[in-house]
Amino acid sequence: MTAHLLVEGLLQTLWMVAPSAVLAQGLGVLLGVLLVYWHPQGMGARPVVHRVIGTIVNVGRSLPFVILLVLVIPISRLLTGTSIGATAAIVPLTIGAVPFVARLVESALLEVPRGVIDATRAFGASRAQVLWRVLLPEARPALVRGFTVMVVSLIGYSAMAGAIGGGGLGDLAIRYGYQRFEADILVATVIALVALVQLSQGFGDRVAQLLDHRTSHAPGGGRRLAIAGGVVVLAVVGLIVWAPPGATATRRAPGVLRIGASPVPHAEILEFARPLLARRGVELQIRVFDDYVQPNLALGDGSIDVNYFQTVPYLDQFQRSRPLGIVASTKVHVEPMAVYSARIRSLDKLGSGDIVAIPNEPSNSGRALRLLEKAGLVRLDPAAGITATPRDVRSNPRGLVFREIDAAQLPRALPDVAAAVLNANYAFEAHLSPTKDGLFVEDKDSPYANVLAVLPGLLHDPDFVALQEVMNSPEIRGFILQRYGGSVVPAF
Repeated sequence: MTAHLLVEGLLQTLWMVAPSAVLAQGLGVLLGVLLVYWHPQGMGARPVVHRVIGTIVNVGRSLPFVILLVLVIPISRLLTGTSIGATAAIVPLTIGAVPFVARLVESALLEVPRGVIDATRAFGASRAQVLWRVLLPEARPALVRGFTVMVVSLIGYSAMAGAIGGGGLGDLAIRYGYQRFEADILVATVIALVALVQLSQGFGDRVAQLLDHRTSHAPGGGRRLAIAGGVVVLAVVGLIVWAPPGATATRRAPGVLRIGASPVPHAEILEFARPLLARRGVELQIRVFDDYVQPNLALGDGSIDVNYFQTVPYLDQFQRSRPLGIVASTKVHVEPMAVYSARIRSLDKLGSGDIVAIPNEPSNSGRALRLLEKAGLVRLDPAAGITATPRDVRSNPRGLVFREIDAAQLPRALPDVAAAVLNANYAFEAHLSPTKDGLFVEDKDSPYANVLAVLPGLLHDPDFVALQEVMNSPEIRGFILQRYGGSVVPAF
C-alpha cells in the first residue's frame, strides 16, 4: 500500500512540476530579456516601461503561493476545465514561478561583462544579434543554474497543491504521514523528496558545467549534454501525453459514481459499501479529500458526482458564500463532536486564561461553541446562529480563551491547549474516541447528520438511487455500529 501511494505521489509531483518548469522557464526568459533590454542602461533603454514591468514582477513575487492558489482558481478552471487536481495545479505553479525566473534571468544577463557587448557592437552587430549570439549564449550556465533552483522550488511548492487536491509527495506526507499519524509514509515521502531534489540539483549542476566554457574541457561533453537534454525532453513530452487519471473533470459514465469523501469514517464506510453497490451494477470510485472546501468545489465543477463528508448546516453556510446549487440528500450517520484534553480529566478543571481550541471553519466553530454552551461553560448570543464565533460569546464566567485552528490540526494541538473541540473524523485519525476520551459529547439527537450531497440533475438517477438505498441498508447500519462502537451513530 505504501509503495503504491509513493509511486502515485511521485507521478503526481512530476506531472505538476515538469510542465510548470518548462512553461515558467519559457515565459520567465522572455520577461527577463525584456527587463534587461529595456533596462535604463540596456540596449533599448525604456526606464518607464522597465519600471512598470519590474513592479509587476515584484508584485508576483510578493504573493505567498498558498494565496496564489486561491486567487487563480478562476484561471485554472478556464484553462484546464477544473479548479482541483494535478493538472489545475500547473496553472498557479507556472504563474508563481514566472516572476522568480524573470529575476534570475535578468541577473544572469546583467552579469555578462559589458566589454563583451561593447566589442560585439563595435564589429557592427545588431541589437538582436547581440542578444541572441552574445548575451544568451554567455549566460547559459547561469540560466541553467537558475532553472535548477526554480525546479527545486517548484517541488516544494507542489506540496501546497494538496490544498486543491493536486496530490504529490508533499501532500502525501501531510495527508497520511502528518494528519493520519502514519510515520512510515512520512519518512518515505521525505526520503523521496530529498532524492528528487538531489537528482534535480545534480543534473542541473552537471549541465551548467558542460555549458560553461571556462570549466568544460572534457571530450564528448557536448554529446553527453545533447543526450541528457533529449532524455529530459522525452520525459516531459511523455508526462504531457500521459496525464494521471482523474486530472481533469470528465462526464460521468453510466454505471459509475465518483464520490468524494473525508478519510474517516466516510471513506471507510464507502469502502464497505463498494461491493454492495457493485452487486447492483454500479461501480463506486472513491476520492479522498482532507478539507471541507474542495469536495464541494469538485462536485460543482463535475470532477466528482457525489460527496459524502458534510452536514446540512455546513452545506447551507457554504452555499451562502458559494452558491453551487448542491442539494443534501440521504442522511447516513452522525459523528458526535466532543471536547478532548491531554491535561485535564474534567471540564470542572478549566479556569481563567485556559485556552480552548475550536475549528476555524464557520459552521463547525459555531457547532463547537454550541457544545461548550450546552456544557455550561459559556453563553452565546441567541442571534448568532450556527456560525457563531468567539465574538458571539456573551458570558464566559471562567475566563476561557478561545483559539480557532484548522480542524485537521486540532489533534496535534491538544498538548498545547487546555482542551479542544474535535470533529469525530479527525479524532478517529488521532486514535481518540468520543465515547471513551471525550469530556463532553454531543448527544445522538444532534442536527449535524452527515449526508450524501449531489447536484439536482443526479437526484433521480438510477445509479444514485441505488447508492442511497445501499447507504441506508441494514448492512451499512451493522457495519457502523460494529466498527465504531457508538462513536459514530447511524442516522437512519
